[in-house]
Amino acid sequence: MLYIGNMKEFETNALRICLHENGLKEITVKKDCVAQPEDVWESYEQTQKLMPLSCYFVLLESEENSEASLEARRAVASEKYGDKVKALAVVSKRLAINILGNLFIKVNRPKVTTRFFEDRAVAVKWLEARMTEEK
Repeated sequence: MLYIGNMKEFETNALRICLHENGLKEITVKKDCVAQPEDVWESYEQTQKLMPLSCYFVLLESEENSEASLEARRAVASEKYGDKVKALAVVSKRLAINILGNLFIKVNRPKVTTRFFEDRAVAVKWLEARMTEEK
């Protein structure tokens, strides 16, 4: 089961974050918000303070009319972000987002193993497999 133990939650201007003891980090881009690099780095720093683990596995979703800026996507693709995040599963039912996301992966080559999914349950299973490999 992916959701183990206590959870810790916090928010940035554009993000809602839920941390699980097993290293799962759920990030939701809030409705009508555009995530900026400041949100990414605030989330990164807060995560280290609240639950200092050696690595995290991120499930990223977005609410209605929300997105991540190009600069925020570059922050997620950076080496610094990749030092702590072992896998990133992005869930979106919007075909255009998935196509652009896969193009982004090919162009920016993020340091984090990243996959796009239309189905949350499939994304969770993929993250569970990455967590098992990491043990």
